[in-house]
Amino acid sequence: MLAEQTDRSFKILDLTLSIISDYVARQDVNDSQALQRKLAGQETHRWLTDKKTGMMHVDAIALISAHGKLINFSRYWPIPEVDVSDRDYFQVMKAAPDLETFISKPFQSKATGIWMISLARRLNAPDGEFMGLVVGAVTLQYFEGFFRSISVDEGSEVALLREDGTLLARHPHSSAIETIMPSLAPASRARMPTVGLTTSPFDGQQRIVSARSLAQFPLRVAVSLTEESALRSWSTIAHLSNSIATGSVVMILFMAVLMTRWWHQQECLTEDLRCQNLRFNAALANMAGGLCMFNAEKRLVVCNDRYAKLYQLPSELLKVGTPHRAIIAHRVSHGILKGDTCDVAVEQKIAALSELPAYANSSRTDELTDGRLICVTRQSMADGGWVAMHDDVTEQRRSEAKIVHMAQHDALTGLPNRVLLRERVERGLTGMRRGDRRLAVLLLDLDRFKDVNDTLGHSMGDKLLQAVADRLRRTVRETDTVARLGGDEFAIVQGGVESINDVTSLARQLVELARMPYEIDGHQIEVGASIGIALAPADGDTPEQLMRSADLALYRAKEMGRGGYHVFEPALDQRLQKRRALEVELRTAIMVGQFELHYQPILTVSTKDITGVEALIRWRHPERGLISPADFIPLAEATGLIVPIGEWAIRQACETVAPWPQHIRVAVNLSPVQFKKQGLAQTVVSALASSGLAPQRLELEITESVLLDSSEQIITTLHQLKALGTRIAMDDFGTGYSSLSYLQSFPFDKIKIDRAFIKNLGSSESSSDIVQAIVSLAQALKMSVTAEGVETDQQFAIVRQKGCTEVQGYLFSPPRPPQDIERLYFSATETLVAAA
Repeated sequence: MLAEQTDRSFKILDLTLSIISDYVARQDVNDSQALQRKLAGQETHRWLTDKKTGMMHVDAIALISAHGKLINFSRYWPIPEVDVSDRDYFQVMKAAPDLETFISKPFQSKATGIWMISLARRLNAPDGEFMGLVVGAVTLQYFEGFFRSISVDEGSEVALLREDGTLLARHPHSSAIETIMPSLAPASRARMPTVGLTTSPFDGQQRIVSARSLAQFPLRVAVSLTEESALRSWSTIAHLSNSIATGSVVMILFMAVLMTRWWHQQECLTEDLRCQNLRFNAALANMAGGLCMFNAEKRLVVCNDRYAKLYQLPSELLKVGTPHRAIIAHRVSHGILKGDTCDVAVEQKIAALSELPAYANSSRTDELTDGRLICVTRQSMADGGWVAMHDDVTEQRRSEAKIVHMAQHDALTGLPNRVLLRERVERGLTGMRRGDRRLAVLLLDLDRFKDVNDTLGHSMGDKLLQAVADRLRRTVRETDTVARLGGDEFAIVQGGVESINDVTSLARQLVELARMPYEIDGHQIEVGASIGIALAPADGDTPEQLMRSADLALYRAKEMGRGGYHVFEPALDQRLQKRRALEVELRTAIMVGQFELHYQPILTVSTKDITGVEALIRWRHPERGLISPADFIPLAEATGLIVPIGEWAIRQACETVAPWPQHIRVAVNLSPVQFKKQGLAQTVVSALASSGLAPQRLELEITESVLLDSSEQIITTLHQLKALGTRIAMDDFGTGYSSLSYLQSFPFDKIKIDRAFIKNLGSSESSSDIVQAIVSLAQALKMSVTAEGVETDQQFAIVRQKGCTEVQGYLFSPPRPPQDIERLYFSATETLVAAA
């Protein structure tokens, strides 16, 4: 009986999964991604919820994509981001095309803590391609309650196991769920029951065990009795028979046997009836929810204690034959149900329940006055009556609400996240289409937030974000929405906008507010904010378009110097398209080799002899000719393309200069981005080895921005490059974040004075003083000094008088192709000798 009932429970679920599988197979889609988009809507969610209704043993039904992502779920909406690709049922079903269904190992629900197993059915495309799974989660608690209701003999045990012996459910309850019981695993899948004698792993007693496999599913039900309880009735009968045989003659014995047989039959009938009553009463008493049954005349047949306590029913209303109307009237008039308690409310409630057809199954949720939520599931019976289960789902609904809140809010600040922000924008756009005033989106990004994390730590950064969120929340109106998008980026949705002045006024207020110092744990922290503004419908009529426009405006605000705001303009989109087109062309240039290096001579101040050259990259565009590095290097650094471009430049410079005279060095510029990628030192080693260039002839120029991020990786890379024998120069010295500590942190070979100071020599006394100070500093640190951008004889005379050791600039030569350098500065003989 247990095996058949359990098999029937899984058959019902499997039939439902089969119906869902057929529905999915009928969808006219081309691939799994299209199927996933089609099935991810709320309509499918409601359909799955409806399919689950009535199956008390099923917790939820889910649709899983071919990559293990949750597509839809009967329990929650919106659908949380869940990945089940590591679950056994997903891995087995994906790898076995011929397997229709699979029952998982037991697992504990993260949401409710209840033990479950999953019945999974494979979803296939018409060509047999794996499209995902439809899964039903079965609560093992349901089976334990079922076993408890019929297991009345002292010393009895009932267990549900997988065919491999894994324990799924047991009465009495055991915490050994997931444990494998080898003694209960069958040798074959035969349906016939197996009987044996074994030692129980739970109480250590000798037990007689009978087990039977389910007809269609790889599960097994086992029932056991202790030897003592199993043999108790036999001992009693044997003793009675011996007593009668000893004291009776044959005729009396014959009559006694007849009487005994009749008596035994009566006892059996009485015992069977008693056992059935015990089982029924035990099942009612041990149900987690309230149960009631009414006949076709709407009169009470039976109910359990849980039902009576739930609605505080007095004893006179618990009698068999009590009208359903009287029980409902008690609930309403005594204020047990939330709402009015007047006679009209009673009649309205009774009328609403009376409208349900006798054959209809239904489910509803009632709220009690004390705040509890009761899910009432009504199941019709063939005779016109019905059975109803009343389950307290308060904690379940609270958990669901908490999960929904977590899915829509930022954990750190409690503000809405991107998901809820998009819903609010969509709602505002819908209202605007109905005639409401316009809608604005403001994207706010904190300035100098990274400095707070780097200097005070991420914990302080988190507290700053919470303080910023609190200020923003207190500044905007209640009808506006403040959201955190991630990192130090926030968004404000401003509704009821009459003009752009409303938005810019708020933006100015927010910028000023962000500048005000924050007092956190004894630290006074000052940051700023940049804001991008987009206004609907001019800048977009969808959430995606508005966010994109606001993001472009924010980018422009940062370009203009931060600490301000900018309103979206169509020209910003044009700039973005142009930038994207340039990025595509830049990638093509890398693949087809459109870059070339020009070289600018570096001369000694004392003799004007060439001591080296600086390799400067140029992009020879097939349509626009030579493109200056200033036009494409910033984009290459922003996209990471500077790494392959920089590697090519190092290799090309080494190969070109290697045959030149041995005293000629080549200087190559390195980007800060290259230092953030591992392998820079290996690239230099490879370039030197393949070209044959001596390490001391290679000079690597870095800017001060590299040292701003004085991470262990960057310092290690610099020391690796220095250990190779290459020279390290600090380029553009004095224009950025110059500090004596930078020069002390690493032994540079050279300082290059930026051309911005050289061009004002002769006309600016301060520039002359700066050059003198840099030269003095370099001499004290035993470093050489190169003056860049020398264009006049006066400038050359001043840098020579100040003590610079090397110069370069248009006064001597512009950057030239390598063949021009060889032709103008190195004789053919020198080149051949050097090559030899």
